Amino acid sequence: MPDNALPRALVTFDLGGVVIRVSSTLERAARLARVPWRVPRHRPRQEEATRLMVDWQVGTLRDREFFASWADAMGGRFSAAEAERLSVAWMEGEYEGVEDVVRELQERGHRLGCLSNTCGHHWDLVFRDTLKFPTLQLFRYRHASHLAGVMKPDPWIYELYEEATGASGEEIVFFDDRDENVRAATERGWRAFVVRPEAGPAREVRAALVSIGLLR
Repeated sequence: MPDNALPRALVTFDLGGVVIRVSSTLERAARLARVPWRVPRHRPRQEEATRLMVDWQVGTLRDREFFASWADAMGGRFSAAEAERLSVAWMEGEYEGVEDVVRELQERGHRLGCLSNTCGHHWDLVFRDTLKFPTLQLFRYRHASHLAGVMKPDPWIYELYEEATGASGEEIVFFDDRDENVRAATERGWRAFVVRPEAGPAREVRAALVSIGLLR
């Protein structure tokens, strides 16, 4: 076992891009949702659409208001109802092998949690659908931007997670698919690793856990 091995840890996962496969493009989500890809009715306002997405993920914008406003900001290409269907289709399922890794961690006595930038619509969807997203049921600690009112990589969301779980520093092992989120976690003393979705999250997560002695 490596010298830097941890006897017990709070292993924490981002969701999209680490546990959950999300659509790679809006066009793909539209195909999956069977939403027509129309020509915009007016010029899209991309900056506004991005701002709306942020507001949605910090919990200041409700689902119904978001869908209507975002659809309009995207040029009226979609209706509000179609925007909701796109949101559902965006969450495609879990990456192969991730559940096995998480269950092995659970069997070894490690605590499990998630810390995700997401919205209430996706949060409710993935925790409700236990057949499509079984790994999520294993997380004891469930924390997200729309609940905290702040998004990664803001240091405040990491501090809130520490306060809620009673863990800090090297007790927390963290996996995220964004460099900036991992850097912020590392600055708090967490053992944080970048996961590349295209490389296969389960393989990368397992390799990192073996390297620090949490799995064999």
